[in-house]
Order: sequence, then structure tokens, then C-alpha cells
Amino acid sequence: MSQSPQNAYQSTPVDYLTRITRLFGDYKKRAFAFMELQPGEILLDAGCGAGDDLLAMSQALKGVVELHGVDMDAATIQTAVERADAAGVTIDFQVGSLEALAYEDNSMNVVRSDRVFQHLENPMKVLGEMIRVTQPGGRIIGIDVDWGTMVLDHPQTELTEKICDFARDHHVNGRSGRQLRRLFMEAGLSRVDGYADAVCVPDWQIGSYIWGLQALLERFTAAGGCGKDEAAEWWRIAEDAAAENRFCGSMTGYVMRGFVE
Repeated sequence: MSQSPQNAYQSTPVDYLTRITRLFGDYKKRAFAFMELQPGEILLDAGCGAGDDLLAMSQALKGVVELHGVDMDAATIQTAVERADAAGVTIDFQVGSLEALAYEDNSMNVVRSDRVFQHLENPMKVLGEMIRVTQPGGRIIGIDVDWGTMVLDHPQTELTEKICDFARDHHVNGRSGRQLRRLFMEAGLSRVDGYADAVCVPDWQIGSYIWGLQALLERFTAAGGCGKDEAAEWWRIAEDAAAENRFCGSMTGYVMRGFVE
């Protein structure tokens, strides 16, 4: 295999971020608008990571919404704090468990999570905590991809479908996107609505980076999905197609909203 897309990303991060923003910018903007944030509201991003979305919201909303973020990883939260300080914006970041949020009951107007449910072994417990800290009439927003919707155009169709199936089945919850509406209904949220957006990714470097295709192929091979020579050939064919601008892949993301009674 040639240079890892992850290493390429680290060597040219600005270029990659620009290209990723171009691909997913509309998807993000629509998801932000769907929250219908109002001046004076308080929002919690559960599983905020390094705070990318909160920083974008802070810059777009000019401080009219109070923003909070929680994530279990202390190093990631430290990065988020440093980035907010550098941007000169006020965002409260906390280290904490999503299964036991350190916030008072009914203290938030909106609680959101983005690409979190796919990693959860107990999504209903986390959703229950999100609901607990939300005021009556407030909104819960769940955003997640569904790994069962990942498709890659590759001449070796049978092997490619096996690799995609492996990606779905070896996430903690690879079908999380399609499950969001049912989870919201079972948790007792009202007026549950949402939509799905499929994002087309014609850029091999971006696709292989955001989906972790090199690491995925290595895990697939180690699990006996194919031999090392088969994996190397699959990768070579994909890169040859990319060199001729013939690569295409896609994945569907689901955005769901429910109201707390």
C-alpha cells in the first residue's frame, strides 16, 4: 500500500480540512438549522470531541446561545478548550461520562449528539440522560451515519461488499443511524421527525481517511476476510482508479429530532 491517507492528512491538514468542508458543508449547515436554535437558549453537545461543531455554532450565532460540551476524553477536551480560547469564544467544556451527565435536571433547551450513537453499547441509557437534563419543550437532536449504507465503487464487487459489511458489523453499533427514530420513540420523545442525507465522496484520499479504509482493510484481513495479497490487490486497484479520478463512494447520515414532554 502507498502512503497512508492518515499520514497524508497530517502532512497537509489545511488542504484536507478545506476539501472535507466542501464535501460535508451543506450536510452540517442543514443539521445546524434543524435544531432551530433561539436567542437565549442553552445547548449541550454530548460527545463534543474537540469542539468543532460548537466552535462553528459559536461563530455563526455570535454568542446568542449558551454553549456547553462534554466528552469522556480529557485530552480531547483540553484541545477543545485551547481552540475556543484561541478563537476568543466562550464555550463551557467538561470531561464526563455520557451515561451520567454532570448537569442538573431540566437545565438545557437543546441536547445534541453527532456521530456518537455508533460507539454506544447502551444508547438508551445515554439518551435517557440527554432527556433528563433537557427542559420540558426542549429538543433532543441525534445525528449519526449508518455504516450499513457505505458503498464503494470497485471492480471487485463481491470482496468490496464483504469489506463494507465488515465495517458495519465491527462497529459497536454500525446500524445506529437507522435506529435513531425508534430509539427516540421508545424513550418517550414526542413529535419525532427527521431526515436522511446521502453524501457522495468522489475523492479517494478523503474517503479513505474519513472511513479509515486502510485500517479497516487490515482488520478485515486479520479476521480472515481475505488474504494479504488479495487485500494489496484490492487497494492497488482502488488507488489506480483514484489516480484516474474514477473513485466514488457514499454514506448516508440520519438526523433526528424529538421534543421532551
